[in-house]
Amino acid sequence: MGLVSPKPAVWVGVSSFNLHLVSKGGEHWRNNIALRDYLRRDPAARLQYAQAKIAALASDASTLLSYSAAKAAAIAALLEQALAPDGGG
Repeated sequence: MGLVSPKPAVWVGVSSFNLHLVSKGGEHWRNNIALRDYLRRDPAARLQYAQAKIAALASDASTLLSYSAAKAAAIAALLEQALAPDGGG
């Protein structure tokens, strides 16, 4: 699910990139897959995820790090649900 910011990003017109590498099979890899799978199967979780992203955009986060920080608590809660023994429900 992709969201488009209602306001132009600070970095518009600037060449930049974000590269995130993880070890295949490592904890970060497994967490990403668990969260992805949870969001695919749970409509309420997808809505929470979308709302967290929208709120982070509305918080005037001006960098990727501040945007990530603004949604970190919601993502952590969703990941906890995804990793629950019942797989989030």
